[in-house]
Amino acid sequence: MFDSIKIKIQEAAISLVFALRSLPPLMRIIVVFCAVGIVPGYFAVRYVSRTFWDYRYRGAEITARSSFQNPKAPTVGSAVVLPLGNSAYSAYAEVTNENFELSADNIGYKFSFKTSTGETAYTTTGKLFLIPGGKYIVAAPRFIAIQPISSGSLALDQIHWQKRPSVPKVALTPIRPDAGNPISSDPFTVEAAVRNDSPYQLKKVELVIIVYDRDKKIQAVSVRQEFTVNPNEVRKFPITLPGLSLSKIATIDLVPQTDVLDPSNLLLMERNSTGSDLGRPTNNNF
Repeated sequence: MFDSIKIKIQEAAISLVFALRSLPPLMRIIVVFCAVGIVPGYFAVRYVSRTFWDYRYRGAEITARSSFQNPKAPTVGSAVVLPLGNSAYSAYAEVTNENFELSADNIGYKFSFKTSTGETAYTTTGKLFLIPGGKYIVAAPRFIAIQPISSGSLALDQIHWQKRPSVPKVALTPIRPDAGNPISSDPFTVEAAVRNDSPYQLKKVELVIIVYDRDKKIQAVSVRQEFTVNPNEVRKFPITLPGLSLSKIATIDLVPQTDVLDPSNLLLMERNSTGSDLGRPTNNNF
């Protein structure tokens, strides 16, 4: 069988030679030139085509890159320690996110307070969140320290930044209490409220209470937590300020904070509920 194939190949080669001889001289040269140049021509066309399409698709090439680099550390403000008398204190500090596209949730913090000799007199821990370009007030409500406190400091745990495509917008409107019209004078107690102007039911809302005197100086801070605040609800609650009196209080501000980065904290609902103030949380520990 191999011999027959060999014979057929030889016959084909002889036929090709006779065919070439039958052509005019010029045509014979053209055919030979094309036969010789077909292999290098194939590789040349292939190279040119590949170069052209590589250039065209280079702009659409998909590459893996980090979504952000070198995030800025948050600015942690100085801790302000406020003596309340009878070895009682309160304190606060502001944390500012210097990144306008990055956010972080569940940031652990430690609020420490020391005596003049450097001994730790009191510590409290918790978690906070930072939205892009936002601020968070860390407050230490009324606490007792056996030894006098001279300074405080706020330290944050390691932060895991994220670049979220969007951050839910939640509008909370505080209704400032009338400090000049307390519902009780001993202990000093006023009524305040917060309105949820968002379409979300909020699992937890933290309210930082800031007390100012007539010179607009902060006298004390406290924290209150409200739970399950419905859309369009006006949540009323009392604020009790032991150790303070009307002569020492000019205004009381409320700063509402709720974690919009935690999906479990937000439940999207229709605005068909006005809510009530019957979901009574624990009283503020002033």
